[in-house]
Amino acid sequence: WPWAGDTLVYAAPDYGDVFNPGAFLAVGERIHPTIPNKNVYVAQNDGTLDFTEPNWPESGLITSGGVSLLTVPLYRPLMNGFLKPTVTPI
Repeated sequence: WPWAGDTLVYAAPDYGDVFNPGAFLAVGERIHPTIPNKNVYVAQNDGTLDFTEPNWPESGLITSGGVSLLTVPLYRPLMNGFLKPTVTPI
């Protein structure tokens, strides 16, 4: 506000933190492998990761240390160009 020109909107996905051996994760925290594989892994319980990086699956659950991790595909955002915003004064 008061900008009414074309606007480019970009939404970045939550890629989480890189796998950190022995780190504590809380429920819902996201991590990703040290070598990207188009997935992120969401902690299903509180716990500590193993000290060795696991072989990351393409789907399903995996356990690392005391943490169960759910595989979630990481979708890259698409950008379709500029949007013309509608400005509504409050």
